[in-house]
Amino acid sequence: MPKTAEKYTERVQIMLTPAQYRRLRILAKRRKKSLSAVMRELLDTAAGRAATREERLEAVKRIASGNSPVGDWQEMERVAETRWEDSL
Repeated sequence: MPKTAEKYTERVQIMLTPAQYRRLRILAKRRKKSLSAVMRELLDTAAGRAATREERLEAVKRIASGNSPVGDWQEMERVAETRWEDSL
């Protein structure tokens, strides 16, 4: 979400599978954000809202930091392939 004084006035309740909830918690922990903030970001992405300049800069900083959830390229490739195969 943009770092503006935007007010959240609408409330939504959703039900998730245990696997979806686990993935959401992992994303939130990696991004150091609340579950709600991650859900809003995911909604904005799915709905096609363009990222702000600040959000793009933050993404570049995250990538450049080298903080990867895996140790090296081979491990990253293995994880990506496994997740892709699991989605079939």
